[in-house]
Formats: sequence, structure tokens, C-alpha cells
Amino acid sequence: MASLAGIEAMLLQAQFRWVGHVVRMPDTRIPKQIFYGQLMGNRRLPGAPVRRYKDSLKTNLKACDIDPRELSHAPFNKSAWRSRCRDAVIDFEDRRVDSLRPKRARRKADASSNQGVWPCEVCGRSCQSRIGLFTHRRLHRK
Repeated sequence: MASLAGIEAMLLQAQFRWVGHVVRMPDTRIPKQIFYGQLMGNRRLPGAPVRRYKDSLKTNLKACDIDPRELSHAPFNKSAWRSRCRDAVIDFEDRRVDSLRPKRARRKADASSNQGVWPCEVCGRSCQSRIGLFTHRRLHRK
């Protein structure tokens, strides 16, 4: 199995790096003002509240076992913040891959129980692979 990080891990890494950058910005910068700003108005739309970027960030921080309250002071030590985020994303990716292992094992067990024979439900033809059966089924749709 390749040791490449999944796209979700790459996006988390990029999001945490960018947020650390914004937190370290001076208060006069527009991106920081928007990040910490609040919308005026006190009317809420019917239904669930609209998710803001900060809400998604908080969810992602929790998924990586980083306390969202650390966001106010941790990014100021740039190297420590980056290594903390990198380690947290690696742990997140490891947990994600470990949770997928049983699913893969079940899929492989199902494939081995068929012993390479996939019968067509319409005509009874035996196909040697699942993708071959899928392609064969297209003939019956015409």
C-alpha cells in the first residue's frame, strides 16, 4: 500500500497552516479582521444555522485532537504549531486508514468466497471479475 496521505489529510494540513498564518497577522490586516469578525444582524434563517468557516475549522481541529482554544496562542510559535499540526494530521490519517482496514478485509473475503466467478442474474453467464460482470450487464440494458 502506498504511503501517500489522503486528500482530506492534505486539506487539513493546508487549512491549519493558513489559519496559523492568519492568527499571526497584525490586527489591522483585512483577512484577520474577517476571520475574527461577526456579522451584524440578529435574525437567523429558518432551519439549521449556516456553517461558517470557523465552525468547520473547529470541527477539523477536534477531529485532529487539537483543542480549538489553543488557536489563540499556539500559532505564534510557528515551528511548534507546524509540527503539532503535521503530527495531528498524521495521527488523523492513521486513524482513518485503520478504520478502513476491516472494510477492506470484508471486501477481500467476499471476493475470495466467490472464487473468481461472478454469475449474471439475467442470463446466467459466468464472468471472471466483478468489473467484467458490470460491463456484461450493460448488454442487457439495450
